[in-house]
Parts: sequence; C-alpha cells; structure tokens
Amino acid sequence: MTPADNWVVSSEAILDTIKSSTSVSEPGELSKILVSNMNNILITEQDCGTRNGILMSAKDSDVVDRYLARDVGPFRRNTLITPAVQPSLARAANGNILVRSPMTCEAGDGVCQHCQGLNEKGRMHDIGTNVGVRSAQAMAEPLTQLALSSKHGSGTVASGRLQLQGLEGFRQAIESPNLFLNKATLSSVNGVVSKVDKAPQGGHFVHVGDTSHYVSPNLGVKVRAGDSVEKGDALGEGIPKPDEVVKYKGLGAGRVYMVNTLRDIYKNQGINLDQRHFELLALGELNHVRILDDPGNNFFKGDVVNYNNLKSVLSQGIKQVSLANSLGETLGKEYFHFSVGMRVTASMQAFMKSHGVTEVFIAPRAPQVEFVMKPATRAPMYNPDWMARLAHRNLKLTLQQAAHFGEISNIHGTSPVPAYVLGTEFGKGEKGKY
Repeated sequence: MTPADNWVVSSEAILDTIKSSTSVSEPGELSKILVSNMNNILITEQDCGTRNGILMSAKDSDVVDRYLARDVGPFRRNTLITPAVQPSLARAANGNILVRSPMTCEAGDGVCQHCQGLNEKGRMHDIGTNVGVRSAQAMAEPLTQLALSSKHGSGTVASGRLQLQGLEGFRQAIESPNLFLNKATLSSVNGVVSKVDKAPQGGHFVHVGDTSHYVSPNLGVKVRAGDSVEKGDALGEGIPKPDEVVKYKGLGAGRVYMVNTLRDIYKNQGINLDQRHFELLALGELNHVRILDDPGNNFFKGDVVNYNNLKSVLSQGIKQVSLANSLGETLGKEYFHFSVGMRVTASMQAFMKSHGVTEVFIAPRAPQVEFVMKPATRAPMYNPDWMARLAHRNLKLTLQQAAHFGEISNIHGTSPVPAYVLGTEFGKGEKGKY
C-alpha cells in the first residue's frame, strides 16, 4: 500500500468511526426529547364525547382502527373503521371523512379511548396506558436509519417540491430553528398583494398592503398583484417554517402540518408508521399560547399558558351564532383543525361551510392571544408541574423557579415523574392517572 492509499483508507476509517458514533448518539438524544414531550399523555377516559376530528382520505390505510367523528352515508358516528368496513365507507364518502384523533380529543388531561382508537392488537387501550411514551419509542426506533440516510435537511423529492428529509429534517420539523434552509415566506398580515418588485440584492419584495415581505433569489414567487392573502399564506416557494405556521394559522393547523411533514420524512425512507404516533407528538409539543391582552383578567399579559387552560376559560362564556355572522369573531370551540382563540377569517368560513357547518360558537370576551411553538428541547420546560420538569433538563433552574414562585406538583397527575418520587403509592388512580 502506498502512503497515499494508506492516508485515504485511514481518513475513511476515521470518518466511518465518527459516523457510526454520531448515528447512535443523536437518535438517542432525540429519543429522550420525544419521551420528555410525550410522557404525560395517558388514556384517561372511555369517551370524551367530541364530535370533532381531522379530515383524512377514506382510502388512507391510517384510518383503519379509528372511529368516525361524523355520520357518513349509512355509517354512524363512532363506527369503528376496520379493513372490512373501509371499502364500503370509501364508496359512501367519495373523498375525505372526519375521523377522531388524539389532536382533537376533548378529554382535557390525556386522551380518551375513542379518540386514540385501537392498538396494534386490535383492542382498546386500557385506561391508564401511557400511549405518549409508546409512540415516542415507536418514532425513535427508526431514527438511526434516518441518520444513516444520505438525504439530510431539505431537498427536492420526486414530486419536484422541496421537502424536509432525513434526521436533520426531522430535527428541523420539531425544533423550527432560526436557520431554516429553503424557508418559504409567509404573509404576516391579511390583505391584498399590491405589487411584486425585484429586490436589488436578488429575489423579490412582495407587498401585502403596506407590509413588505422578502422572497429569496432561489425561491420563486407564488402570488401576483391583486391576489388576496391571509396570515400564514405562502407568498413564495419553499418549506413553511413550523413555528410560523403555528403563529399565523393556529395550533390546530400547526399540528396538522407537523404530522404531515413527519409522516412524509419517514415515508421517504420507506418507513410506514401509524399516523397517530405523530399526532400524539404534535399534541404534546404544540400546546402553548401567549396572552397579548385579556379583558377578563383571567391571565397575565405576556404569560405563556397551556392551550387547555385557554379552552377551559373560553368555554365559560361562549355563544352560538350563524357562520355567516362569525367573521372577525373569536372561536370558542374547535372546528376541524381550527383552534380555540382564532379570529374567524373568510377562508375559514368557506372551509367550514363546504363541510356542512352552519353555526359556530364564539367567545365575545376572549383574550387576545398569539399561538406559539416551543422547540422540542424547550417545550417540556413549560410544564406547570415543577417535578415533572425534572425529567428533562435545566434541573437547577427548575428548582430555583419552583421555590421562587411557590409552585406545586401533582403526585396523582398524568406525569409519571412525581409518582416515582412517592413510590409507595405508585399505581393507577382516578381516570388511570398515577
């Protein structure tokens, strides 16, 4: 072997060693992060009674083992979708159907049996089952395969569109970092595109009313003067940044976007996971709103609160109005993927009308809120239970903050961590909690 050959072989050996090491360490870290975001998602009751759900194709294999959220032809609400039922259901629906989902469950703490659907053995999940941890483990196992893939970050797929890929794409989807490759420009306001100008540095400026948005040179513009746009609509090509989707379109739309993105990342590597795993992650991570102003004085201005807290407060003062008279009002109840606290827009009205909604509940004295996405590495730090936060990171800060604000911990809640501390009582309690 010549010195040059020896140098090449040695370099490759070193790179292979590094790659083998990092291909295990990074998926291992992400596995812990997933568990931290999902370890408090339990099956807490049989049926929350919701009539809401998510729209899916009746032919999609992932509708099997779910329950219908709305009547479809001869099939009644809460019909279990089995492989035998699906073909007839698909013919009756002729398109999308509304199915129950963990993301739209109204159980409050955790999810109910009917919104979660059947397990891999074709049975109901027992009350108390930690479906969050199970889904975290199911998603974590293929991460090493994603790490070894040559596809990373964002790239062009067979359909010709940009899409997140590989382990780096997975991390970008759940972290939404500031440096987001091929980021699509989303409109920050509602309005009409007044003009599209070429930018001196390359790319384009898209003006929506008096607000200017920059589209980078490597991405084309998707709108033109005269087009009406709403907050969160893409003005140019590229990949929408998850936290911006949440900010402009609400938690529900952000959850759907995260689920579809993660499902595509896995499918591009030939990994077919049940979509409900991704739905549970979206439920666990995307669960925060920032209070901008509250005329009812239920929250402090600037606080980041749990979405379920907002739903609980708004449910106390809602009233029903016709869909036609709801424009600009604040939703007091979830409809499809539209979150409580959202201002009703024309496109929302059109969507709901096309799916048979004629009346909606609004919250006249709702606080003004901003929907926020916290990176998966930070989201567990917003858990109001200080002892549950000790299972993640920043332990010193958690202890200091808990002592400073006099925080409490629920040893009989949905998080297993406080229950471990008082191990003499460990077991299933009310609604399957620890």
